[in-house]
Amino acid sequence: MSFNTIVSILPRPIWPPYAGQSRLCFFRSLELKKRGLKTILIEFYFFENKRSKKQNKEISKAFNEVYSIKISFLDCILIFFILCGNLFFKSKPLQSLFLSSEFLLRKFKRIMKNIKKNNKKVFVHCYSIRSYRLWELISSLSINFSLDFVDSMTLNLQNKLYYSKFFSKIFFKYELKKTTYFERNLIQYKFLKSIIAVTKKDLDYFSFKKNKMQNRNIKYIESGIGINPMKYELIKSKKRFEKNFGNILFFGSLSYEPNIVALNFLLEELIPYLNLMNLNCRFKIAGRNPRKSLIKKIELMENVQLMANPLNMEKIIDDSFISLVPIFSGSGQQYKAVESLSRGVPIVISKKAAKALSLRDRSHCLIANNIEEFAYAIKSYMHSEKLYKSISLNGLDYVNNQFSWKSKVKDLIQKVYI
Repeated sequence: MSFNTIVSILPRPIWPPYAGQSRLCFFRSLELKKRGLKTILIEFYFFENKRSKKQNKEISKAFNEVYSIKISFLDCILIFFILCGNLFFKSKPLQSLFLSSEFLLRKFKRIMKNIKKNNKKVFVHCYSIRSYRLWELISSLSINFSLDFVDSMTLNLQNKLYYSKFFSKIFFKYELKKTTYFERNLIQYKFLKSIIAVTKKDLDYFSFKKNKMQNRNIKYIESGIGINPMKYELIKSKKRFEKNFGNILFFGSLSYEPNIVALNFLLEELIPYLNLMNLNCRFKIAGRNPRKSLIKKIELMENVQLMANPLNMEKIIDDSFISLVPIFSGSGQQYKAVESLSRGVPIVISKKAAKALSLRDRSHCLIANNIEEFAYAIKSYMHSEKLYKSISLNGLDYVNNQFSWKSKVKDLIQKVYI
């Protein structure tokens, strides 16, 4: 059976689609709609969800219909009490109770019934552990669906636990225990068809509890990440080496633990080292939700600019000379690496992050693992226009073949939506 109506369930607003589940949801739907499938979005938001006409126009390119469910103050109170009760009496991870208000569940059920009534061959794509309370409802309506965890919360919490201290360490240890049990003992709903995650490493953390439905054929699917690469002519026409010389970029979610570790390395170790080398570099730190401590730290630094919650990440990348990916922890494939290469911007990347993307040193990127190696790689780009242009074009060619949304969505249709 081929499905022609794909409903995406996103437990957060779709805009801006910079990273994680919102990015996957938006660009997959954009490609699905181009292929003639009907795409519907159900998103959840807190209190306000103001968007400009321009933003709504962009969203309409990816979705035929959008249903926005508001998480009201009353919902928050109900969810808070449910979370408190869960701490003492249940074993569910807190993330799984994000949509626990009965009022939210009723609104969602009405919308899903309406969608099923007005569309044929409906398939639901649920994003993240936060959509947990909706899974049984979807199955009760006899609608086929997939669970897209994006990445494993167990793996994420292990990273958080490693870098946390005091009370936060106690909390994350407690939450890790419940999350590990949850991911290892998923429920086999009757209409659940597949489990999706970005990498195989993440998929390895998910399995079903033993019961009479144990032999059901539920697929495990490694989705990878996707991009829309620039055309070669545009890369060649942009004289980036001269125009953007010395502009160094780091971007991503600024509240994500592996990125915080990377930022500490960048701001406290690498930049002072580069200053001693007298390299003429200017740094841009761009991304969502920077912590107050990060804002204060950057305010005291020369030649470092913070660009919080940017509206146009592609423009920021295009105005950069190179992009840094000093990621030493975390599980998934790095958007910042693929996105930079897709815009023809060369990268310096840690070995761990490069391995997850199968990037080759001095062909698709420069690989570095400590201050001296990162500094040498940056210096190499600045002193060799030939090396810079070679890696720019090789990197673009690689991600065009391996990570384009066109190829990723084709794979998704063949593995999930048939």
